[in-house]
Amino acid sequence: DVDVTVTSFGAANKAKASAGGVVGAIANLCKMNNVTNNGDVLYNGTTNAAAMYLGGVVGKSSYTTPSLAEFSNITNNGNVSTAKDSKSDADFLMAGVAGDIVMESAAVVCDKLTNNGDITHNGYSNGIRLGGVAAYACTGSFTNCKNTGDLTITTGARHLAAYMGGVFGNTVYPKTFSNIVNEGAITIQDAAKEDLTFKHGYIQMYGIAYGVSMKAGDDIPTVTNCTN
Repeated sequence: DVDVTVTSFGAANKAKASAGGVVGAIANLCKMNNVTNNGDVLYNGTTNAAAMYLGGVVGKSSYTTPSLAEFSNITNNGNVSTAKDSKSDADFLMAGVAGDIVMESAAVVCDKLTNNGDITHNGYSNGIRLGGVAAYACTGSFTNCKNTGDLTITTGARHLAAYMGGVFGNTVYPKTFSNIVNEGAITIQDAAKEDLTFKHGYIQMYGIAYGVSMKAGDDIPTVTNCTN
């Protein structure tokens, strides 16, 4: 139940940086099952990283070996947010469970991922992806995932591009979406009249997810029993 606050984050050669309520990043060697986070994650500072991943449970996750990939029964109850005065030229990926979930095999199933916390972007960033469960989800199958938290980009927040999905902010090459539910509101507040420049370059907002793309030769992704 401990809150996590990131006040500054230096990254060599503008590498990617990440922070999460339970773990900052995982890659192959950490199977995640039956994990719950109740603390808030707040970014309140600056970073020179090319990308910043913020997740209620894990900031960034990547699995290249299917036999090592387990990501199930994970719940986030904490809020994930950027402070109003935080500034960065990085792309921000923010979500309740994980900033991103990258599975290199379509055989991997991510099951029972739940977010109940609010995801709020208040600060300055190059680009922003917000998702209830994951800001970016690549390959694999996603089943029995649910978001009840609200996603908000507030007045005064600044960015070149925004992708917002109630459950997944951005998805690439998924095999299956099954029993996916969003009950949270998705909101971009009005721009302040005194600050219209560099406000919103373009915005994509979706109830479940933005983009269900596929590669040549892949099976057609299936989407079943999804509710917004």
